Amino acid sequence: MINRMSSMMRMIFICSLMGAISVPLVSATPVDLSAEWQVDPKYNANEAYCELQNMVGVNSIMAYAIIKDGNIIAEGYGEGRSAAGIYQPWSVTKSIANIIIGLMITNGDVAANDTLATIFPDPNDWINVSDAPAKMTLKLSELMSFTSGLTRGGLIIGYATLREELASLMYEEENRETWIYLRDDHIFSWIIYKVTGMTPRQYALSLDFFTKLGINETEYNWGTFGVEPLKLETTAHSFQTNVRQLAKFGQLYLQGGVAAPGGEQLIAPSWITESTTSQPEEGYPQGYLWYPTSRGYEARGIFGQYISVIPSRNIVIAALRRDCIGSSRGFIDAAHSRLDKLDNGVDGACPESLWDRVVPDWAKVGMSLVTESVFGDDQSSLDYYPSNHHLRSP
Repeated sequence: MINRMSSMMRMIFICSLMGAISVPLVSATPVDLSAEWQVDPKYNANEAYCELQNMVGVNSIMAYAIIKDGNIIAEGYGEGRSAAGIYQPWSVTKSIANIIIGLMITNGDVAANDTLATIFPDPNDWINVSDAPAKMTLKLSELMSFTSGLTRGGLIIGYATLREELASLMYEEENRETWIYLRDDHIFSWIIYKVTGMTPRQYALSLDFFTKLGINETEYNWGTFGVEPLKLETTAHSFQTNVRQLAKFGQLYLQGGVAAPGGEQLIAPSWITESTTSQPEEGYPQGYLWYPTSRGYEARGIFGQYISVIPSRNIVIAALRRDCIGSSRGFIDAAHSRLDKLDNGVDGACPESLWDRVVPDWAKVGMSLVTESVFGDDQSSLDYYPSNHHLRSP
């Protein structure tokens, strides 16, 4: 399993596998996700915020938001970034694809045990597809946990036809039930389209899903592939939005699949539990396009993009990082280690860091990159990291 990962995949995944375990769903008291986040009294006036802000520049963080008990308690933005920005979370999109498929599961459109033969019944889609009989037996659950025996394939820009998609995927029977990550494959876009007759975005809009999460059409971009008249939204990467909206996807799962107090059951709780538990058995690094952790579960994207859900603390963290080398887990782990400090209020502005006191603004960008390459995940040096925009109101 491990020998199939590139060095980049190791950086992203192996260093962050923290004992994948089954995580019970802890239902938070639901908040209305269609509304703006309510602001915690300690919003950006707590010790955790002050310390995390000292990482924003040096850890190449574009943006982050922390939701506690359904209220936004901390958020920060790198130079030139804002709450209204639309940013690339890369493979976090896969976890959003899980949510779209969760809508389908809940509505009875598809089942986790459905095979590709059931999902793609047209024989024309299988013409000249290698290992077609074996691929037809693959279950949706196996595809979503990366244990299907598909070892490589997919195209970062997608394929124009389903037949090309299926032909691109290489199958190895001996690796069925072995976790092998497929980074660029958009098979879930085709599954959504063939089952519902709608593209992923069309299906979500048909259920008013984004409206129920308070995400309007100007607050996200969703990449597409294919050629007119059929262009499908991607499900491997490129659902772009901001950290406040990304946090709503995590909050939806945290509060058991309902988007408002007394609201309809958008996603079945059983699907959430199954998706965020190691599949097909304990010890695997992934659920269904979510990553179980010792704290809860995460959506992850290359270079350090995260939605982290911590049910025991009723907390969701969304963080986006620039596409660059260096520590990918540094910031999210620093946030996890400072959760207790969210309740420790501070009076007035955060203490100015040594960086802010002695380094001129023009020198900070270049020095940040140098410092990141030197310190990486070394949190002991946090006091010397740069501090950005100490926001006091959302």
